[in-house]
Amino acid sequence: MNSKINILYIHGFKSTANSRTAKLMQSYLGDKYNVIAPAIPEDPDKALALVKTEINKNQIKMVVASSAGAFI
Repeated sequence: MNSKINILYIHGFKSTANSRTAKLMQSYLGDKYNVIAPAIPEDPDKALALVKTEINKNQIKMVVASSAGAFI
């Protein structure tokens, strides 16, 4: 059983799921947390739908967002 808390990282506009910030979060927090960093679409409606799906599917307990990702 995985006892780690799931964190969703939402990257900024024109960034990627493999961004420096996502990698740093995984590196620093990986012992205690699962950092989930999906590729967020540029279309706001699609982005919001994906974020809602990820939150429900992965039982997200915390959301961290960068730049335009914070608007989602």
